[in-house]
Amino acid sequence: VVSLLCRGLHVLDLFERPLRSKLLHGLLCGVAYLQRRLLALLGHRWGGMRHMVSPVRSLGFKGMLITSGLAPPSKPAALDEGTRGDERHVVFYIHGGGYHIGHPLQQLFWLCSLRWRMWRRYRRCAAIFCLDYTLSDVGGYPLQISEANAAYDWLSSSFEPRRILLMGDSAGGNAALALCHSVMNRARRYREGREGKGDLSPAIQDFFGTIPGEILPAGVITLSPWLDLRCESHAYERNRLRDWLDAGLLKYWAERYVGKNGSPHSGAVSPGLESPSKLGNLPLYVTGGGDELLADDFHSFGRRCREERAAGCTILDVREHQVHDHSIMFHAMGLASACDALDRLACVSSFMWDLNSSEKMAGNLLDIGHADLATVERVLTALRKHE
Repeated sequence: VVSLLCRGLHVLDLFERPLRSKLLHGLLCGVAYLQRRLLALLGHRWGGMRHMVSPVRSLGFKGMLITSGLAPPSKPAALDEGTRGDERHVVFYIHGGGYHIGHPLQQLFWLCSLRWRMWRRYRRCAAIFCLDYTLSDVGGYPLQISEANAAYDWLSSSFEPRRILLMGDSAGGNAALALCHSVMNRARRYREGREGKGDLSPAIQDFFGTIPGEILPAGVITLSPWLDLRCESHAYERNRLRDWLDAGLLKYWAERYVGKNGSPHSGAVSPGLESPSKLGNLPLYVTGGGDELLADDFHSFGRRCREERAAGCTILDVREHQVHDHSIMFHAMGLASACDALDRLACVSSFMWDLNSSEKMAGNLLDIGHADLATVERVLTALRKHE
């Protein structure tokens, strides 16, 4: 079924890339609208909890909040207050679409399912903030990363950084990693005295003194991340007929995003080319499919993490015979593989929030591409206990 759907989507290859992009963008915006309307018809309940969606607009960014109640957007500290626990956690989610298409709520029901799994299995009541970044047909690099930084500062002004989990799929995974490098660089400049205190939020300033390795968020989760915008790996040809993505369209989106202000050969634009050692002690989860155009980039990045990271846990989860954004694309169909991926995502999120950020973790690369959920839970529990 997945193979037939992927081949069916390649019918769009008959159109020119600009028109194809507009068709896909209209489709994603329509899906987002229908999901939001359907959620309202269901009384804002999905799974076993309530999911209220409210817009946020502040200086330098805009987005959507998914919470258990209608909290004022100007008071993020009130998110989920008085609901399912005393703890406060938030997922900072960045959607995919090659920086050229998409909508922050295009995966609304998938995100609601993730929130429900976090609560059902691990008693984590988390809000989700979805960044509505500027698309590349309006403005290219580095505008999107600047907006992500502004949104991160807004969240960190009311949440402890160790309670913020960065997450993104496809181009959103690229943005999440780029944001991490940006925040870590700002932290280093602050510690070295080259940046004034007014440039960072008070919460981050207070937190700096207790974080060896200068970890700011709890961790980073990337789903089918677009790590290398050069689009040159062998998988682009090997998986050409297996994946629903089109290499020509990816290269077109990369050109529109990079523009004249960047280069796909730089680590700022292609964070997969940046040294993983610069992420310090930051826990990192990279998941994707073996039939993706981007599959070789996942394995290459994993090898570099094993060789270069002296601290921080890297979890690599590449599943054979799965395509780009497999969990997101096929969750609504009820495929067991897509639902299992959501369970593992909730498990890894809980693991990252549980880590004691005051301790340095030795560099580890865990390859869980063939492990079931029970095995993943046992491995992460042992790692958390330094066993």
